[in-house]
Amino acid sequence: MQRMTAAVAVTLCALTAAGCSSKQTMLPYAVYADQIPVYPGAVLEEAMGSTSAGDRPESLSDGMAWFFDVKAPAAEMVAFYQQRVPQAKRDAEWNDGVRLVWVPTGGAPGEELSVVIGENQLSIREEVKPGRRPGNPNQMSQGAAGELGGAIGESSDDH
Repeated sequence: MQRMTAAVAVTLCALTAAGCSSKQTMLPYAVYADQIPVYPGAVLEEAMGSTSAGDRPESLSDGMAWFFDVKAPAAEMVAFYQQRVPQAKRDAEWNDGVRLVWVPTGGAPGEELSVVIGENQLSIREEVKPGRRPGNPNQMSQGAAGELGGAIGESSDDH
């Protein structure tokens, strides 16, 4: 009986660990995006980095976005993310699909995570303070997009 109980406990631990690991994204150059589950069946197509500046020095941010092809209606994806990321708020000013946004765990003021959802389209995005992403934010972001595009056959012929 003890041997069977131990086997059940090991199996439950393995299933729990597998369930937890499947919720992480493994997105290249992500700072916080590993906190976001990728919608089941989504296929990563492209990544793009950016550096944004506002009117004040504290508004400078380093952005990264990962774009996915998804065979799912927008309503299903919105329900998926609202269930799994209950702290996410719908961006009322966003008019191209649905944008859910929230502050990442461990994030500094002004940093955010978001998902942008359209019919058969999904993007996961993060905005972080300069210096949070390793290396020069603009250089790192541009390098990530180029490497990812080459890895999935989306590289540009404009060299």
